[in-house]
Amino acid sequence: MEKLYRSLLLISLASYLLFIFLPSINIQTLTEEEYDVLSWAEYGAQITFPTWLYWASIIAWFPLTLGLWLYQEWARKGFLLLSLVFVLLNPFGGLYVSTGLEMMFAQLTSSIDGAIIAICYLTSISKGFENA
Repeated sequence: MEKLYRSLLLISLASYLLFIFLPSINIQTLTEEEYDVLSWAEYGAQITFPTWLYWASIIAWFPLTLGLWLYQEWARKGFLLLSLVFVLLNPFGGLYVSTGLEMMFAQLTSSIDGAIIAICYLTSISKGFENA
């Protein structure tokens, strides 16, 4: 179970980083029309967040992942909290426009993060957090 858990942590982090930075890389392959469509992201948002908060949430994943790797209770709670915040804020973020590849990494990250949370709380891995 530990090997699976740690593999999922690494895959989740890699998938998340690809989801975040793929648009910057992928932009060079887009047509003008595709770029125009993608620029509609966040149109109609009920809540807009400052750019620094966006980057802070990205940076937060690194210590949280390391903390989960080391079985730190604060990381388990923080990972759950940040995951819930992302889910709960999504309906207020307006349109989300992405390429199929970006969406694949977003869904992969979300699915793996759910598995990580379940493993952290519902399996023998949870004892590692209790003993840390």
